[in-house]
Amino acid sequence: MLDPHGDLCDDVLARIPSHRRDDVILLDPSDEAFPIGLNILQTDDEADRDRIVSDFIGLLMRLYDPHNYAIVGPIFPADGAQRHAGGDEPSGRHAG
Repeated sequence: MLDPHGDLCDDVLARIPSHRRDDVILLDPSDEAFPIGLNILQTDDEADRDRIVSDFIGLLMRLYDPHNYAIVGPIFPADGAQRHAGGDEPSGRHAG
């Protein structure tokens, strides 16, 4: 369940019987005492890698360059995310 406001999550947690509370795993990104790690680029399937990288680059471009001002240039999609997703080696057009 994803609950961006927390209301539904609180309601659902309150309804869990006490004998089942140890079966519940709550991932709360706002809980600084127990941070969680999430690698959205991780995949074991090479076919999925290209789709995941493409979707991630599209997300970054929509967030940081929604009007296509070329803030995120062609080198980033070609090398940056691909390298960090465990893809092919970068072409050498930038230091790293």
